[in-house]
Amino acid sequence: MIKTRLTDIQLAYLVGRSTSLYLGGNSTHGYVEFQGSAEPEGIEKAVNQLIRRHPMLRTVINEDGTQEVLDSPPAFKVSFEDISQLSETAQNKKIEDYREKYSGRIFECGKFPMFAIHAFRLGDEIVRYCFDSDLMIMDRSSFEIFFNELELIYNGMEDSLPELKNDFFTYVNLREEMKLKNAQADEEFFTEFAENFPVSAGIPECRSPKFSNMPFTYTEGCINGEKWQSIKDELARRHIIPTVYLMVCYAKTLAKWSGEQRAAVNVTSALRTIGGRAFSGVIGDFTELVIAVADFSG
Repeated sequence: MIKTRLTDIQLAYLVGRSTSLYLGGNSTHGYVEFQGSAEPEGIEKAVNQLIRRHPMLRTVINEDGTQEVLDSPPAFKVSFEDISQLSETAQNKKIEDYREKYSGRIFECGKFPMFAIHAFRLGDEIVRYCFDSDLMIMDRSSFEIFFNELELIYNGMEDSLPELKNDFFTYVNLREEMKLKNAQADEEFFTEFAENFPVSAGIPECRSPKFSNMPFTYTEGCINGEKWQSIKDELARRHIIPTVYLMVCYAKTLAKWSGEQRAAVNVTSALRTIGGRAFSGVIGDFTELVIAVADFSG
């Protein structure tokens, strides 16, 4: 059995589950749906092969801030409902109810698995799959690895999978060694950096206990294709990538809201090469945070 401490980001995710924190009581969680003709039995078999291949898929996160790989976890099961006899309206209601219930799921610490798949049969060759996972065991890139390899295994092409020469726990140890090696230089850098760090956005807060354990809600707006293409064309002319443009828009909004000329934004990135080793095909949470400071005083 392999057991190690959590990375700083994993630990932050774990602490954020606490209802004693303002806006706490939630897990960092991913939920996606996809639809196709793949049969649940085959998907289940392929997932169990992936679990044997990737240690993080059979890892549990413990309340004490550690994570451990289970040597012989129980077989993973894809839960299944046949709703093919229901009307389209009734089918949609079933899926919406499931989405509402599980899109903000908090997986129990210390218990396998920390991800789930539910299948709804909608017709003879139509199945809707609902997949969700705690992001302490897999980041966004890991989702892509999971689904790409799942497709290969399901289609009998597992021999084409690359050999995994590293695992997430090797990364955790290398990351810790790097932190210790750079500790003094990092402290000196951030001590100086903090002196001119932008003040936090003055967003009104309500400290009522009811604001703990509240589910996240989403607000979205759409830019029509023609308008967005014209924006991208102008960005290309100025050698600016769209993601940077959107981040600056977000920072500008924070600065305007807080009445300040400067704002800082936590930007997620992934550290998948460390100590001369590459972890590009490994499932795990390689998330790092980069602080981007935007200055609109000029």
